[in-house]
Amino acid sequence: MKDLIKLMGILLSVLLFACSSDSGDDGGDGGGGGKDDVWDKNRTAKVLVISDLSAGNLFPNANYSSVVNKIKATEQNAILLTNTNVSFSATEMLNPAAKVAHQSLYMPYFVPRGKTGNEYLGNTILLGQALSDMQQTVLTTDCWMFQAEIPFTSSLKMRFSSATFGSDDQIAAAVSSIKNNLFVSTLVVGTVKRSLSSKLESSLSTALTKDSYMLNIIDNANKSSEYCIYILGSSKWKLRDMSETAISGDIKSFLIQIELLK
Repeated sequence: MKDLIKLMGILLSVLLFACSSDSGDDGGDGGGGGKDDVWDKNRTAKVLVISDLSAGNLFPNANYSSVVNKIKATEQNAILLTNTNVSFSATEMLNPAAKVAHQSLYMPYFVPRGKTGNEYLGNTILLGQALSDMQQTVLTTDCWMFQAEIPFTSSLKMRFSSATFGSDDQIAAAVSSIKNNLFVSTLVVGTVKRSLSSKLESSLSTALTKDSYMLNIIDNANKSSEYCIYILGSSKWKLRDMSETAISGDIKSFLIQIELLK
C-alpha cells in the first residue's frame, strides 16, 4: 500500500511539472511572441522617416544642415523624406531634397503627389546606392507609389514601396495594387492622413486575408498630427522598434526597425 501511495505521488509530481512547463512555453501575444520570439537583428530592415507629419513643405527654408547631420549619424537601409516639394519659376528650380542628398552622399528618388502653379508636390526616397531598376506606379493623378528591390543585409532584399495617402480613392487604388503585389519580402512605408487611418485598416482587412499581411500605424508623440506613419507588409514582417527624435522645429526622425521572420 505504501509503495502504491509513493507511486501515485511520483506520477502526480510529474504531471504537475509537465503542466507548468507547457504553460510557460505558450507565453506571448499570439503574434510570434513568447520565449522563442528572439529578435534577429541580422534579418532586420531599418527605415528612417524624416517628417513633420503635416501637409506643408518639409523645407520652407534653405537650412538643411540638421537633417543632413541626422542622416549621416543614423544607420539605415532606406530614407523617406516627406513633402519635399520642388518649386520652380521661369529662371530656376529649387529641389531641397536633392541638396540634402548631395550633402549626405545619397541617391534621391522623387515620388510625385501632384502639381500646383509653381510646385511639384511629392516625397523623396534616399538610398545609399543607385538603383538598376525601379517603378513609379500611378495610383491616382495625385498619388504615385515608389517600388524597388533594396538589400537590407548582405543576403536579404526587401520589395520596398512608399506612398502617401490623403483621400479615400488613393487608399482604394493602393489596396488594389498591394493585393496583386504582396510577396513575402514586400514592405510598404509611408504616411496616411490620420483621419483616414481607420479607412486604410478596414480596406486592407476586406481585401486581404487576415494572416497574409501586417499593418502598423505608428504611435508618434504628437497625437494630433495631420498625418501618421504606416508600415504595411506580408505577415512575415514584424515591427521590432521605433524611435522618435526631434531634429529641428517640428521636423522629427522616426527610425523604424522591422524583422523579416524566417
